[in-house]
Amino acid sequence: RYFAALEANLAAARRARAPEPQGWEALVSLATSADCPCYGAYACRRGDGGCSAVLPFGEEALCPAGSVMCTEVPSDLEPFVKPAFAA
Repeated sequence: RYFAALEANLAAARRARAPEPQGWEALVSLATSADCPCYGAYACRRGDGGCSAVLPFGEEALCPAGSVMCTEVPSDLEPFVKPAFAA
């Protein structure tokens, strides 16, 4: 049930996606876009659009100051009902 809802949310987001920017707008979008293409050991997105390493902190991971953690599934697409193994 969770995966069916997730697939539906992702499919709807793909259909609603705006056209890719071109030229100067494409360059500016690297630092201003809302997407988060960073993952793995470099899952933190800096303010300039680059990816930086995750800082280990005990059992959790943190991003350096000024960076945000990229999640595997964007929070606005995450289904309301989430099983414990996907949390």
